[in-house]
Parts: sequence; C-alpha cells; structure tokens
Amino acid sequence: MTNSEALIIGVIFFLFALRWIMYTLLLCCARNRLRRRHKSSQAASQDFDNTAALPPISIIVPAHNEGHTIVDTVFSLLAQQYSKFELVVVNDGSTDETLELT
Repeated sequence: MTNSEALIIGVIFFLFALRWIMYTLLLCCARNRLRRRHKSSQAASQDFDNTAALPPISIIVPAHNEGHTIVDTVFSLLAQQYSKFELVVVNDGSTDETLELT
C-alpha cells in the first residue's frame, strides 16, 4: 500500500467517522427537542384543567355548502379541552343539506 492509498483510506475513514458523529448529535438534539415539546404539551393540557379563571369564548363556524364536513367539524370542536365556549354555526344560504345536518 502506497502513501497516497493510505491517505485516501484515512480521509474516507475520517469522513465516515465525522458523519457518524453528526448523525449522533442530530439524534440527540431531536430527542431533547421532542422531550421539551412533550413536557410543554403536558403543561398546556394541565392549564386547561383549571378553566375557571379563563374567559368564555364564542366559536363561529361559517357553513356555506359544507354538508359533507359540517358534522365532523362540529364534533371536533365539541371535543376540545376548553370547556367555557359557545359554538355558533352560521348557515349562509346553503343549497345542500347543511341546514338539515346542523
């Protein structure tokens, strides 16, 4: 093996080692970010447990020809954790079955 071949092998080994280190650091950073995001989402959900101090809100849903999605939309909004709200569905002259479904 000549010196130039040994140098090329050394450079290739160095590049593979550098790539392995970069991927390891990337995975560690991603894991830490996911942990922080999970902790913050847990804290946010605990904040909604005490909604007595939060103001009531109105959710207004426009529903012009939304017969195919309005039921899912309303059920999704009713399933939220915030408990002090009113839901207003505004049917603006729909020509489909939106009025009958709401």
